[in-house]
Amino acid sequence: MKEKNNKKLPEIIIKYNKLLDPILLTYAKNDPEWKDAYSQEKWSPWPKDKLLKNIEECKTKWEKYEKSILVEMCDILGLEFYRNVINVHIVSANPRSFSSPLIIRGTFPPSTFIESLTHELVHELCTYGIDYESNNALYFKILREIFPNNENSLTINHTLVYAVLEYLFIDILDDTKLWKISTEKALRSNNDYSIAYNLTKELGYKKLLQKFKHKHNVYKNGLH
Repeated sequence: MKEKNNKKLPEIIIKYNKLLDPILLTYAKNDPEWKDAYSQEKWSPWPKDKLLKNIEECKTKWEKYEKSILVEMCDILGLEFYRNVINVHIVSANPRSFSSPLIIRGTFPPSTFIESLTHELVHELCTYGIDYESNNALYFKILREIFPNNENSLTINHTLVYAVLEYLFIDILDDTKLWKISTEKALRSNNDYSIAYNLTKELGYKKLLQKFKHKHNVYKNGLH
């Protein structure tokens, strides 16, 4: 792990995955959920040279933000990354990003790439940084205490993600464009994501972050 500001942080390796790419390309072409949009060229692949050039542009922009994003997301949640190295697999045709393994489409504009990578790294931090061995039981226990009327795991999981993203993009990076990307993606997604976004807005992202960090410290130190 690299140390930055006395924090041990993972090395983020962003690289085109030539083996995974054709697998996801085939999936995008044939999966009922994705194939219609693929046929409309919504996320059809780019020529290889154009794709690789865009990946380099995304990597260059990410390097400007990386230190602040990683340090501050750990600090605001009171968590540390579990892995020493996080591989970011770049492919050409998947219409959505994944956190495990971490896969992102390489045709995103750099700002959208930064937003997407940050989103997935928040998932990575929360998935492995709390209680991975118990299948995230404590993580979801805390969130269900904060949102007792919502049992949907996808929704309550993303309440914290949106809180962290708003904190990072607005308070730390002062980049309204990145937060606008997050907002637009949340509101045009399925109901689980938009509900999560609105729950976070209703409570307030700072209050949610404070509640989560406090509750996690209480459980971690055996004070409950």
